[in-house]
Amino acid sequence: MAVKARIQGNAVTITLPKKLNVEAGQKFDVDMDEKGIIRLTPEKKSQISMEELFSDWDVSNEYPGANLWGNDADSKVGQEIW
Repeated sequence: MAVKARIQGNAVTITLPKKLNVEAGQKFDVDMDEKGIIRLTPEKKSQISMEELFSDWDVSNEYPGANLWGNDADSKVGQEIW
């Protein structure tokens, strides 16, 4: 399959055929090897949202009033004001 590079603004673009099933807005890492072969690699998702991170969190595992630091969180230790 042959595609043609064209100028669009200040960039050179290559249109990909629909049959490649590339979604609009999908990001790619681009590199060119020593033979001039251009490679598009789908960008890996580097960040995960808080919703995704805790999507399988089981709230029943929480212990109300649990003291994870081994001290009384309600008592003053130094010059705290609360």
